[in-house]
Amino acid sequence: METKEEKPAIRENTGRNEDGTFQKGVSGNPSGRPKGTMKDYLRRKFMEMEDDQKEEFLKKVSPEMQIRLAEGNPKQDTDLTTGGEKIQPVLVRFIDKENG
Repeated sequence: METKEEKPAIRENTGRNEDGTFQKGVSGNPSGRPKGTMKDYLRRKFMEMEDDQKEEFLKKVSPEMQIRLAEGNPKQDTDLTTGGEKIQPVLVRFIDKENG
């Protein structure tokens, strides 16, 4: 059987180098983050509140969530023991004690 050498798809100029990285000075998101998002709206609404209104709002929010609102979510790395190796699933057999 004859094998064909696969060629990369022809695409319009994306501003990327052959290794997939962007050329210097070329953005992967030229339009930037969309404006008018819910995050923008809520930030603006909170900033327009009087201090006493902010305090009332924060009484309903847990201290942990207040930190997240102020600082963002903490970084979450989960690879603690595998050293980058793929995790193998463990199959567990369920034994019904009544039906053996």
